[in-house]
Amino acid sequence: WDDTQLDILHSAAKREAYLNGISLLMDLCDRYEIRLVPCLGLNTQMFVNAKYVDGYGWVSDTENTVDLVADADSVSRTNMYNFLDEFIKRFRERNTVLFWELTNDGNLEADNGASNEKVTYSLLQLGNFYADCAARIRSNDSTRLIGGGDGLLRTAQWHLFTSTMNGA
Repeated sequence: WDDTQLDILHSAAKREAYLNGISLLMDLCDRYEIRLVPCLGLNTQMFVNAKYVDGYGWVSDTENTVDLVADADSVSRTNMYNFLDEFIKRFRERNTVLFWELTNDGNLEADNGASNEKVTYSLLQLGNFYADCAARIRSNDSTRLIGGGDGLLRTAQWHLFTSTMNGA
């Protein structure tokens, strides 16, 4: 994953610089009456519990994106909540924000099966994650719409999902 994203989460100075950049972007959008749909990227590695290792950068400590999505009590989910609260509170009064988008195509990572290299979360877990994220956003901004940002399911995903729902 991108070390810059993790630096934003773990460094107050870099997070503030990032948020100031977003604020400047929104100032321009306000000036020209442009509306934005900020993609919050809530299912990304940015929030995964990580540690910095000299010579390697940020590496997974004890969790991965499955923990973030599937475990509401994970450190990764707490990281996401903290960022989400800060981001929404900071920008909820901006006229330029049309609605909040939870992520970009988070459903395309779901139900891809498991291999030795990657275990993925399920669509059911993602649905619960989205409901939880939406509730968190709603607690900070009771007026704006919230969208998932998902695309169409891959054919293989749909078959994996339906077979799981049928108990196979």
